[in-house]
Amino acid sequence: MKHIWKEYIKPVIWGFVIFLALIALWAFLKIFVFGYFPVPTNSMQPSIIPGDVVFVNKLKLGPRTFKNLDFLDNDTMPVKNIRFPGYGNIERNDVIVFNYPYADAWSKARFNYKAFYVKRCLGLPGDTISIENGFYKVSGYGKALGNVKDQRRLSSVPIEKLPVSISRTDRTNDWTMKDFGPLYIPRQGDTLTLNEWNYEFYKRVIEWETGGKMTDENGAYFLNGTPLTTYTAQKNYYFVAGDNIFDSRDSRYWGLLQEEYIVGTVPFILYSKDRQTGRIRWKRIFKSLNL
Repeated sequence: MKHIWKEYIKPVIWGFVIFLALIALWAFLKIFVFGYFPVPTNSMQPSIIPGDVVFVNKLKLGPRTFKNLDFLDNDTMPVKNIRFPGYGNIERNDVIVFNYPYADAWSKARFNYKAFYVKRCLGLPGDTISIENGFYKVSGYGKALGNVKDQRRLSSVPIEKLPVSISRTDRTNDWTMKDFGPLYIPRQGDTLTLNEWNYEFYKRVIEWETGGKMTDENGAYFLNGTPLTTYTAQKNYYFVAGDNIFDSRDSRYWGLLQEEYIVGTVPFILYSKDRQTGRIRWKRIFKSLNL
């Protein structure tokens, strides 16, 4: 019996223990260190194209875990998560992966744990962002933002030549994909003053943070029936956009991104395969996405 235990049973048990340990290690790394996501759309072209699989670094901003899973039953309330300390912060021009807040409708943010988007971060908490004749600008920041080549193309196209479905970015303002803002991006603790230009953007922020209902009655703003002229932001927000300016639904249309929704940054393409031919795109593997 000892011979059978030593020769057969003990190695099998140890092999099973090692197998479980490797699974646990892999799960830990996937949750707290890195991830990878396939990209099915062209909203980030030419940087990322359909068939690319991007590598996600969760350590820069810090990995997140959830205090509870209430969002599985009620996806309209703020996410209660814990963000562990990272080694840095999101920077302008970083490509990021996040849970898309408006999978159902642009009018109300929800936490859809199955819907992931990849965009480029152009505005940070505390920034004032605008689009001037097609070019992204952040006050006090002199460097280029996003896909400048497409912005240059956009600047040369008369706005009336563009379909209204993509040219108009906000239904209440005269803001367009060529001329937008300025819009202040809320930082935690900031006091926001509501006006006709920022109301639609800040309305989503306030409703998400409070779970309440904002209304506009002839320029007077109310939260659950109580007059509201200023509001103190409880969270940090970001402005994100696709590199494919002409075919990306992003912060220009649906508003600001909550920090809680960010999964991590995308430093490079991990793998790429042509979906039509099935061929591996070797030249795209490990391609950097830094500008």
